[in-house]
Amino acid sequence: MEFRNLDTLFGWVLRHREPIVTNDAVHDLRGGGIPAGHPALRSFLGMPLERDGELVGMFALANPPQGFTTGSLDRLAPLAAAATTLIAAYRTEAA
Repeated sequence: MEFRNLDTLFGWVLRHREPIVTNDAVHDLRGGGIPAGHPALRSFLGMPLERDGELVGMFALANPPQGFTTGSLDRLAPLAAAATTLIAAYRTEAA
């Protein structure tokens, strides 16, 4: 998948390799707003996936009824670790 507009919350995670947790996605300055026609976005959590200093991917979640907290990142850490391992294994196998 190719992303052409990195002036979004999603792009911010990719460029800065830092997680984002926001419950005001529309007004979060890291995102530059929500593109026209985009589904409603109230809260956003984005987490980069890195292995040996290389960005191998990221995942993002949006709009849970209760929003997100920084503790959400801790609860998702096992998922991030598993996804990173799977991506690395796939890349090794595909090489």
